[in-house]
Amino acid sequence: MKTDKKNIFANPIQENTLSGYGGLTLRNHFAGLAMQALIVNPNIKRPSSAGTELKQFAKIAFEYADAMIEVDEETEIEYYL
Repeated sequence: MKTDKKNIFANPIQENTLSGYGGLTLRNHFAGLAMQALIVNPNIKRPSSAGTELKQFAKIAFEYADAMIEVDEETEIEYYL
């Protein structure tokens, strides 16, 4: 599935409206899911609430998201709804 990384998910609004875009990108959605998994994993030391450790957690979450999108774009799977 080829993904449009700008307007893919959660409440897209028509481009011609004054409201613009009101949702998440697929990348943001995947990163949020990855962040949840990192936070609840008891085998991973949780970062402090300030500083570079917390930002590193976020960067790792986006790396997972980017990998998900890359594999999805490489995979020829038909999706059935």
